[in-house]
Amino acid sequence: MLTAGEGAAAGGCCFARSEVLDKELDLLDALGYRLGCATAHTFADHFLARYGHPHGCGTTTAWRR
Repeated sequence: MLTAGEGAAAGGCCFARSEVLDKELDLLDALGYRLGCATAHTFADHFLARYGHPHGCGTTTAWRR
């Protein structure tokens, strides 16, 4: 895994470590922090949405709250 410091160095030191970390946070925020592997909850969301559940995607999100 590449660290923020290594990423900054790989860019020819065009970016400071803090800038790399800030951009990583921007990316995570844009993705809504949805980077994990599929879980039973995501499977259920997709399955229920695909097979016509009246609430569609996001139904298991309410279960986790």
